[in-house]
Amino acid sequence: MNRFFAASLAVASIAFAGAAFADDITIDSTPVVASARTRAEVRAEFLASRAQAQALTREDSGSQWLRAQ
Repeated sequence: MNRFFAASLAVASIAFAGAAFADDITIDSTPVVASARTRAEVRAEFLASRAQAQALTREDSGSQWLRAQ
């Protein structure tokens, strides 16, 4: 009985293994909208916030930097 169950389980798993198909490709026709800010503006904003991020992740969790502000 156990061999029959194991064999039928193996056959069933092989039979259903090939039944999975990927979904069809759908191409979204929505155009990509660019940002209103320039690359220089974004870069300047990042550089300004980088010092704050470094201060807040230091060993003292930014307590000295926050006190100085």
